[in-house]
Amino acid sequence: MIYERIYSAENLKEAWLRVRSNRPPPGIDRVRWEDFEANLSFNIALLQKQLQEESYKPLPVVIFTDAKTKASGRTIGLSTIRDRVVQQAVLRVMGPLFEPHFLPCNYAYRPGKSALLAVRQASRLISQGKLWVLQMDVAAFFDTVDHSLLLELVGKIIKEKPVLRLIARLLKAKIFREMALMESFLGTQQGSGLSPLLSNIYLHPLDTALWQRYKDSFLRYSDDLTLFAEERDALEEGQEFINSCLVELKLSANPQKTSLSHVSAGIVYLGFYLDTKGKGPAKKAVEHLQERLRGYNKLRKTDILDERLAEVKAILRGWHNYYQSLKPLRPENLLSLLALVELSLESGETALARQWLKEAQQFPHRHPLAAFRLGELLSGLGLKNQAMREYARALDLDPDLEAAKERIRMLQEEEANIHGAIEKIQLVLHQNPHYREGYQKLAEYYGRLGLYGFAQKAHHKAMALDDDLESWPSGDAVPAQEDFSSQGDFNYQAVDLELFHSLFAGRREAHAKQWADERGRWGFVRVERPLKTKDIYKHLAGDITLGVYLVTAKDTVRYIVFDVDIPKRAFLKAPPHTLAEMQHQAHQDVVRLKHAAEQLGLALYLEDSGYKGRHGWLFFSEEVPATLALRLGQDLMHLAGGPAAGLIWELFPRGQSERHQSIIKLPLGINRKSNRRSLFLTDDNHPFPDQGLFLKTIRTNPIDLVQKLVFPHQDPLTQQEAASAWQTRAPGLFKMVSECRVLHHLLAKARDTHYLNHYERLCLLYTLSFAGEEGCRLLHQTIAYCINYDYQYTQQHIERRKNSPISCAKIMEYFPELAETLPCNCKFQVPPRSYPSPVLYLLAAELEAAAPLPKTPAPQSGDDTSASPSPKPEAPANDGAFSQTEAKSSLPSPLVETPPEPPVLNFAEIFAAEEAAGDPPADPLTQKDTDLNGEKGTRLLPEEKESKDLSPKEKAPEHGGTAEKKFTTSPILTPSSETPQSPPVAIALQAYQLALEYLQLRLDQASSARRLQELSSQLAEIFDGLSDDTLQTPAGVIRRLRHADGSVDWLVTSAG
Repeated sequence: MIYERIYSAENLKEAWLRVRSNRPPPGIDRVRWEDFEANLSFNIALLQKQLQEESYKPLPVVIFTDAKTKASGRTIGLSTIRDRVVQQAVLRVMGPLFEPHFLPCNYAYRPGKSALLAVRQASRLISQGKLWVLQMDVAAFFDTVDHSLLLELVGKIIKEKPVLRLIARLLKAKIFREMALMESFLGTQQGSGLSPLLSNIYLHPLDTALWQRYKDSFLRYSDDLTLFAEERDALEEGQEFINSCLVELKLSANPQKTSLSHVSAGIVYLGFYLDTKGKGPAKKAVEHLQERLRGYNKLRKTDILDERLAEVKAILRGWHNYYQSLKPLRPENLLSLLALVELSLESGETALARQWLKEAQQFPHRHPLAAFRLGELLSGLGLKNQAMREYARALDLDPDLEAAKERIRMLQEEEANIHGAIEKIQLVLHQNPHYREGYQKLAEYYGRLGLYGFAQKAHHKAMALDDDLESWPSGDAVPAQEDFSSQGDFNYQAVDLELFHSLFAGRREAHAKQWADERGRWGFVRVERPLKTKDIYKHLAGDITLGVYLVTAKDTVRYIVFDVDIPKRAFLKAPPHTLAEMQHQAHQDVVRLKHAAEQLGLALYLEDSGYKGRHGWLFFSEEVPATLALRLGQDLMHLAGGPAAGLIWELFPRGQSERHQSIIKLPLGINRKSNRRSLFLTDDNHPFPDQGLFLKTIRTNPIDLVQKLVFPHQDPLTQQEAASAWQTRAPGLFKMVSECRVLHHLLAKARDTHYLNHYERLCLLYTLSFAGEEGCRLLHQTIAYCINYDYQYTQQHIERRKNSPISCAKIMEYFPELAETLPCNCKFQVPPRSYPSPVLYLLAAELEAAAPLPKTPAPQSGDDTSASPSPKPEAPANDGAFSQTEAKSSLPSPLVETPPEPPVLNFAEIFAAEEAAGDPPADPLTQKDTDLNGEKGTRLLPEEKESKDLSPKEKAPEHGGTAEKKFTTSPILTPSSETPQSPPVAIALQAYQLALEYLQLRLDQASSARRLQELSSQLAEIFDGLSDDTLQTPAGVIRRLRHADGSVDWLVTSAG
């Protein structure tokens, strides 16, 4: 039995070894091949059990495009490790069964066949005088393979129903693409272990028809079709015949890749350029390789050279094995130059290696081992002087590179002529003037020649290099600032350091230190560590002057500071008496701010800034959002009436873009600019006698009062009310906003501060809106907390947003402070070829609701854990969405399956294989509905279960009889007399495409309601011009269903 051979333990183990040899990446379950191997016995036994019981179900396939397929629009499928093993197990058994039936014109995916053999055959045909060439390519072949027809063709050789059902399940595996989970209706994914064999099976009828006509003049490599002939007319006829054959296979030719030309003009075939003179690499292939080489332009000093070079050599070796030549190539960077030179030396092309080495100076670098490698290559070719320069350059980049030193010594010792040795040393010193051993050797050689003056100079230079190394300065060479000892009556030891630290707390992970120089310049330098008590002590003592960053990583503050200042130009030009008046006015301004605060019930405290003006400190009882604090400060400045003439007011922290960089100098320290201490003042402009005691009297302002002052008409929501507003009926959405700390913070910030900046709103837009209507509703609710909310404007952004959600990396880039304070704790699995995003919680919830994904975890503590069989998914509720199988069941019998007309391809005679022993001689194609789980025929609905055991003859009226289909070679399909009159083909195909897209969108009705309405309207316009609500198209049948309430549904069935 074929099926038993597939799930045998021996076959599964051999399939695993084949999978393991390729070291594949993990699939959607994130199980690596190493994890699978760690529990190999259990995993193989589990797969065997699932296959034997026919309970095996493949996991979703990750679909993506890579650099190779992006331009062509083709996609690659990434299956899980367990599914790869099953694919290989099926391939090992099926391959030998189909290989004897394949024809010599098929050069793809077969043992003993290759693209090179196809190119050689093409060259042979050209040499025979067949100089006209027809080249065609099947449009989107792997994406448009019809599953039903493919299973028919497999069933010609393999009669066992379990095998056919297994292949059907592999073909119908769900697809994960662009952060969404979708059904698979057509195609076989490139990247699947079975796809090459299945593609050959699917196109074998085409091979048969063309081989019978053209023999070895026809070549096929995968979906690339090529036909040679002596006359153009024969190819024009052949093109029509091929097109008709493709129609029978439900395929079409790609017009952009179809050409009929003469070889004298040159053709490109499988990467080779062919003409009457011979063959060579195609220009496009050369450009493609050069582009790949340009990806290695960057070579960092920390890169492991051997690993990077091995990657480039692997690329170039593959090229050389295929084209047998490196001559058309040119080095794009140092790595490609090294690889080309080494490969050319391996192949004996020394002249080519010398030519490429001349270009080494075009690629500057800072990698010592790369310079050493160049020296080795030059030395091997006998270019000693050039090699010496490269060794010296390697030593300059890494003075401790002993291999380079040894090579330099060897080249010096090999030089018999002492003058030549001196010349080589001078080459080294020119490249590396700090090479002490070179000067020592030079002194030795000059001494031998009696040139004692030169020898003494070389010796002194070597000694100077030694002295430089020994006398290298350590520590800070900048003179320390003078000690400010004049502190007046201030007793810094009386200040409570812990109280001071808590009152003036800012950003926890960093603080600032003030500096000033003798030229009058000053500023602050950032110190990347938390502020310590000993730092505060030095600040109060006058040894250093500190500042703090007011805004924390959570975008909150403990206080705000009003800075009343004299403009710098006025301060420098004003005479002493005018300056005193301005300073007095500055004090009056800050007192005015204090009185305005007192009117609102707030406490504000005055401080001498120590230079030009005054500071006003307003403390909060707890951390408050910076936006809320700034709004309060702005309102307070407006209430106080603004600055007096000639003064300026500033509020710290500063505005949106600068507030995280805002620094305020801590009080009670010495201002380095003026050498004056900053003390707290009374209203009449006198310092408090005991600054330490004053700090203990400071009163903080309650947060509820602040919120009431800023938003007098809005009552703050409680945490419970806010949580109730966020929680929705969608479990995935609730999980996303609960698990993602950043989203949770932004939702809370909108509620508490009534403000979100542009990037915060973008983050919510590109996460919440992907959760459908509930997500959009939550987005509106969140933005509505903000003062400037506008429904239409927000909705416009939702409708215009791009299809890709925001990534976790972009969130961390937008909010680095939040990333530090709220580290990511997300636990979702990231499917391959996607990226981490909070939106993946929606996918996880959907998968959990449908059927939990089996996963093979890595072994822990010696436990032999492995994948568990995936439970059968429950039947989805009928929400009005439409499937093709349901459509066939609900349509009248004549429209379900029209009796076929004679096709071009004789499927019945293509595979001349005997019936499998022990199987009944019935054709599996006549029992599609019960043998293939509905893959081809209709699915049994609940009311049809009683007829499930009927014989094929009793079901004949529904399926068009039990007699085997008869095929001829006529390429024309004649419509049945029962088929209603159809409109033009273009309109019919357009309607069919619209209907299929309509069905796809019904799967996600919540997020696609607008597009569904548009499609339904367009279909209605087409059907309104017809006399019937049923439309027959070349691809299938569409039917409009009118309901009593005026609504309309669309039913579609394929022509196959």
